[in-house]
Amino acid sequence: MAFNWLIAFKVIPWGDVIAAAPTVAKTARELWRTLKKPGPGEAAGTQAPANEALPLDEQVRAVRAELADARTQLVSTSELLRTLAEQDEKLIAAVEALRVRTRVLLYACIVLAAACLWLLLR
Repeated sequence: MAFNWLIAFKVIPWGDVIAAAPTVAKTARELWRTLKKPGPGEAAGTQAPANEALPLDEQVRAVRAELADARTQLVSTSELLRTLAEQDEKLIAAVEALRVRTRVLLYACIVLAAACLWLLLR
């Protein structure tokens, strides 16, 4: 089971993932800033398709309410994306630190094994 995980982690192009992480986080932050601002449709009135059953005022109110709900959902979704991008950045940094530490540990083990072998053959 652990062998499969090792193979999976070796297949992942960590260099590409680490290189793309700042771009993903930056894009998520820009999306968050863009969606946090009130849209032009909220300040000015929007025109809705004519519905003969309702008066025009009620149609406008209904469309504005739907637009406000959609905008609220979009803002909450973008906040979630921003949070996920930040967590992704932190995760990638942690994985990179672990990768470096593992490599240092491997080199230390090789040096210790060589030293033990030298002491045994001496």
